[in-house]
Amino acid sequence: PREIWKLRGQDYSPEAKRKLGEMVEKRRPVELEKPVTRVSVMRHGPTTFNKEKRVQGNVDTDIVPSDSVPFFEKIGAKNTPKPDVIVVSSLKRSRQTAEALKQYLGWPDIEIVVNEGFNEKKWGIMEGLTHAQARDLLLQDEKLVRKYPYLATEEALKTVWEDPKFKAPGGGESLGGEDAREQP
Repeated sequence: PREIWKLRGQDYSPEAKRKLGEMVEKRRPVELEKPVTRVSVMRHGPTTFNKEKRVQGNVDTDIVPSDSVPFFEKIGAKNTPKPDVIVVSSLKRSRQTAEALKQYLGWPDIEIVVNEGFNEKKWGIMEGLTHAQARDLLLQDEKLVRKYPYLATEEALKTVWEDPKFKAPGGGESLGGEDAREQP
């Protein structure tokens, strides 16, 4: 519980700290004296690019509407607490997922706010390519292969996605660049 108090940056009263400690131990909500901001994060619904295993990045693709309900059921969306607002990226798939979620959960009154800071990482010239094509493209660049020897492995793209130092060629961003862009 001490870590939670520090992370939230709040100075709770001893009674609130006791209640917060109970909540953590019993894993259930407890009323606190100060309002608590709850943030839920959800990925966009399935797109044709996902199904085709293509690099999306900032390519503005649509979700597959018929896949929305199975997607929401899979992630347990019915357990999502009703928010005051839904914040989405400027990409269509993000807005479409939020609209579909509102309809699925019966939240017609919830406002959707667009924030470009939530846009996905830019993958440069790899955007639109299949994962296999993107890997082949990366392997053609000897300098990149020397710098990132893991590119020659089968798990190359998974590793690239997770490497905070890797900057996609042709105008892409590193994960660090994306993180810096998302800061308020």
